[in-house]
Amino acid sequence: MSIRAKLKTLFTAGKGIALGLPDLTAGDDPIALFGEWHRAAEESGMLLPETMILATSTPAGRPSARAVLLKRWGAGG
Repeated sequence: MSIRAKLKTLFTAGKGIALGLPDLTAGDDPIALFGEWHRAAEESGMLLPETMILATSTPAGRPSARAVLLKRWGAGG
């Protein structure tokens, strides 16, 4: 990927994000749905599609979010 293409990806957050995700039905398999999302991110040309935000909250409802780098995923998690 050229430097110009990488910069364009940074500013548009990748084609898939700039245009929105297509309507999808979740179905019964969340792993398959995540696979579709991840594949769409990879195909969009997004820089580092394996980077994501993981958000959790305490039992009291206090939110926390951090950036994580997905190393691998599959049916086991």
